[in-house]
Amino acid sequence: TVEGTGWQLLFNRINTTGEEIKVDLSPLERRNFISFNGQLGIISQQFSESQKVLNVSPDTLFFDFATRKVKRVPVMFLSSLGFKKQFGQSQNIEIKPSFVTVTGPSEVLKKIDHWDTDTFKREGIGKSVTSKVFLKAPKEGNVSIFPNAVEVFMPVEEITEKELELPIKVINNPRYYNVKTVPNNVRVVVQVSLSEYARLDDTKLSAEVDLNLWESSGMSRLPVEIKNDNPYLKVIEVSPQQVDFMIDK
Repeated sequence: TVEGTGWQLLFNRINTTGEEIKVDLSPLERRNFISFNGQLGIISQQFSESQKVLNVSPDTLFFDFATRKVKRVPVMFLSSLGFKKQFGQSQNIEIKPSFVTVTGPSEVLKKIDHWDTDTFKREGIGKSVTSKVFLKAPKEGNVSIFPNAVEVFMPVEEITEKELELPIKVINNPRYYNVKTVPNNVRVVVQVSLSEYARLDDTKLSAEVDLNLWESSGMSRLPVEIKNDNPYLKVIEVSPQQVDFMIDK
């Protein structure tokens, strides 16, 4: 910010050619920053005699002399989502690029194992979503990331229900008892996307009972547990939830 007459400032703006300001770096021998407040006289001498430098903003320059490293970390997608009735996410979210490059002091980079996006918020989703999402800005001034945004694709489909009948498997039977459950099968109702409906069968899920619950706790009926490795396949009903069993020693 400079002070001068109106004509002086007007012609100075017209004739601006991107002048550089020279500063004294000798204070860096004692500290890691330069303050312009103590150098206004030196800076004023670099302008016209009819103009006076009042202040410089920002008034301080910080210098980072730490050893800088480069690290690739995965992107963590943060979201707050709401779907229309009978719609939901059907597959994994795709993030491009899925990794970003972080540059900064080695001590800081040791603590970074991923990088979060800004929280993506959307309600009433009824179709697949493609969006540019920015990454959270670094908290430290000496840390930078590249790129600063990613493209996110979230598959969304209509969800329906399907009923399956699963055979019951007995686990934790180290004595190899001959165990018969009553009934032998359970009925399971799941929510599944329309594209997966035809492919979903009794090989995608499994029903188990743990015989150790009888040996260790003396339970007379065993609870049925459904094993499901698909996070987008939701089990909403199991019948029966407990079964009787007979053991032939």
